[in-house]
Amino acid sequence: MAGRPLKKLTQNKKSSIDLADAVSRVKLAFDTNDKFNLEIWGRLFYKFPKVVKAAMKREGISYIDGVLSYDQKMVQPKRGGGVLFNF
Repeated sequence: MAGRPLKKLTQNKKSSIDLADAVSRVKLAFDTNDKFNLEIWGRLFYKFPKVVKAAMKREGISYIDGVLSYDQKMVQPKRGGGVLFNF
């Protein structure tokens, strides 16, 4: 039985980034002291596009010398590659 050929799923256009959502998720993680999400945000910060980094910088979220910080709260890396939380 001959059927239609399978359609190849491709993404022809770039998907847009929701900057407000990304910034609000980081702020929420800091405000609720969500260690799991803060560890993820800290480890992946260097992979974010420039527009996301710029939006976070405008909101007061910074990542300097391996330290993710927001409003006097900091996430510092541990020696073993993990993250140490100083609140």
